[in-house]
Amino acid sequence: MTSHRILDDTISVLQTHIPLQASGYRCKSADLWRVLVAATAQHHSIEAACADLDAAPHPNTIRRYLADQWQPALLPTLVQQCNAAIQALLPPWLRHTAHEVAIDTHDIPFYGHVADTPAAEWVCGGKTKASTNQHYRCATASVLTRAARVTLAVVFVQPGTTMGAIVDQLLTAIQACGITIRCLYADKGFCSVAVLQRLQRDAISAVIAMPRRGPQLRALCTGQESHWASHTLQSAADGAVTVKVAVVRTFPRTRKPRRRVTWCLFVCLGIRDSLIGIRQRYRKRFGIESSYRQLESLRIRTTSPNPALRLMAVGIALVLLNVWVWAQWQYLRTPGRGPRHVDQAIFQLRRFQTFLLAAVTAIYGPRTAIDLTAYRPAPLAHAKW
Repeated sequence: MTSHRILDDTISVLQTHIPLQASGYRCKSADLWRVLVAATAQHHSIEAACADLDAAPHPNTIRRYLADQWQPALLPTLVQQCNAAIQALLPPWLRHTAHEVAIDTHDIPFYGHVADTPAAEWVCGGKTKASTNQHYRCATASVLTRAARVTLAVVFVQPGTTMGAIVDQLLTAIQACGITIRCLYADKGFCSVAVLQRLQRDAISAVIAMPRRGPQLRALCTGQESHWASHTLQSAADGAVTVKVAVVRTFPRTRKPRRRVTWCLFVCLGIRDSLIGIRQRYRKRFGIESSYRQLESLRIRTTSPNPALRLMAVGIALVLLNVWVWAQWQYLRTPGRGPRHVDQAIFQLRRFQTFLLAAVTAIYGPRTAIDLTAYRPAPLAHAKW
């Protein structure tokens, strides 16, 4: 396993499923992908990636090709191509048994004026995060298995899209890649009538956190021990649905000497487990939060007003995360009987990024000098700092 092999495998997957062409005398299709992979591995912008590579194409050339081929009107097609690249790297053994799957949404902060720009169709409002309440939003589904947390599908969310529509798209993409859901985990944002009706209609087992809103739910959070309850959710648009609720009494770990009781509510669909077991199973959902932290360490930085470029940066980062997991299972699987295991310590995400950047730098060469012909430096003896 060499850095050049890892780079070739990565670019092969990207070129096969995401068409991006260039036919200039200085910039070819492979050059586009190499610069994008280098920017992703560095967690920097395209400008910074080209500045560190001696023989790389000019960043304006790269951005011109991207602006011509990744347009906002093509985002529905681009998200399908991203999902095809993501699913091409799934290990075959994932389709043999049912797995636990987590779904969630992730926001990328947007700073700027939205009105009368292409971003108006893709920037969503929400809670304040990173000093802004305007975000590009994506929703992903990840399989939570032992030592193989891989992304199954991604959906780019437009303003006004309901959680029911997001779940429909994610479940359709999961079924398309042949993964059977043993249990679905979701946070409080997915606790809606439309989502629960869809899961009940498809007979999908799920554990979904429920917000404590309203006097009826707050009334359930009483007593000296955990218990089961039944609750009816109502919606003017989707009707009503009655679900089984696990009311769990917990003591969160804090630095204060006095313990404080906290109540957690979970909607349980088709789940047979103890109340404490429900809470322990829901803790697996936080594995998808680790995937988002890894995503942010790979996502290309850009201030482009083009929403297609911003969202495709998310798609490319998710593809590279699956390439990293695929490389571990392809090259570092430990021999022996029993469950599959890989040596994760030898090829962590940081080393994967180093391999990609080293391979691209070997092709273009590092920039080790700066041309000073346009400047008039003062003599060293008379230099004023």
